[in-house]
Amino acid sequence: MKMASPEPMLLKISQVAPALNLCQETIRRLVRAGKLPHTRINGRIRIPVRALESWIAANTTEATVAAKGASLEGR
Repeated sequence: MKMASPEPMLLKISQVAPALNLCQETIRRLVRAGKLPHTRINGRIRIPVRALESWIAANTTEATVAAKGASLEGR
């Protein structure tokens, strides 16, 4: 019986960019500017999943959430 692999705790830039629908360079700029939480392991940038989820929540405005909800209701 094969065991399921655990969910990753840290993501690469190449994994975060498509998840946020942004290019990798934009993610690098956010990291360099100190706007996106990250850690470095042997010089490689890694973004903690929980920190990314918190960052998204903190940078989501009520107007954005309400507008998306309204646009989904009209479908």
